[in-house]
Amino acid sequence: KYSSRIYLTENATYADREKIADKYDGDLSASVSVQANDKTVSFDIYDIGHDLIGFPGDDVDYLKLPDDGALICERLADEFGVEVGDNLTFSPFGSDKDYTVKITGIMRSVSESIAVNSDYAKKVGVPFTFDSVYTKTDKADIPAESSIKSVQSKQMIMDSFETFTDIFNTMIIILVLGALVLGIVVLYNLGVMSYTERYRELATLKVVGFKDKKIGKLLIGQNLWLSVIGVILGIPAGIFTLDYLLKKLASEYEMKMSISIFSILISVVLTVGMSLLVSLMVSRKNKKIDMVEALKGAE
Repeated sequence: KYSSRIYLTENATYADREKIADKYDGDLSASVSVQANDKTVSFDIYDIGHDLIGFPGDDVDYLKLPDDGALICERLADEFGVEVGDNLTFSPFGSDKDYTVKITGIMRSVSESIAVNSDYAKKVGVPFTFDSVYTKTDKADIPAESSIKSVQSKQMIMDSFETFTDIFNTMIIILVLGALVLGIVVLYNLGVMSYTERYRELATLKVVGFKDKKIGKLLIGQNLWLSVIGVILGIPAGIFTLDYLLKKLASEYEMKMSISIFSILISVVLTVGMSLLVSLMVSRKNKKIDMVEALKGAE
């Protein structure tokens, strides 16, 4: 719901921070780097009075920041093995003092973070200083002040994310095209090798009366069955591999795997289509089989 995020200077007093929040009808926030289970995560504290900040849950609905507990992102919940009702102990970065919060909800978040309201943070005893203000005021309407370090609009964040996703999608398209080319090359080479190894067998079939068209259908049918088996085994293996890579490679951001039935159908159609194309290309070689030479070689 907010339009801009105002970042405050480190030397701004508490009164200055409250003044900025009141002036722009904003919600205050603070981020503290903490160590939890030997991992550095962001402990985010909010003073929400205008409902400008939302915390998406696992579904479409948004979660309300609890008064007696903390929200933890889904990735950290899975990594730490915590559920709603469990306690999580952490210490601020550079401090030996431990603090414990109760997990009362699991949220979706781009970054690995834990969120609480300011009253609960004070109750737990976590030291913090508000460092930013969320407001509906446009960036252009926020003049420079001694307490303001910088201002970032939500549109800037969205534009940056869209640029990132566009680059990411371009990379995916390149990888898909490369995979298609590689698949055709590999399948064609395997088809040629299989054809060469079965040359005498195919020649024998021609001798006993099989037509080129019939032999071609036989080869195509065998290759299609192998493709079907590959699809059955490859889909679950691919889903498992993608899930593993997302968990291991996205070390600082929460990324949820989402695979639609349409995507799976496209993959199946492309795989079977490539197999059929290669089979047709290889089966055309049946017309070049020299039965006499093949059978002489067998003798």
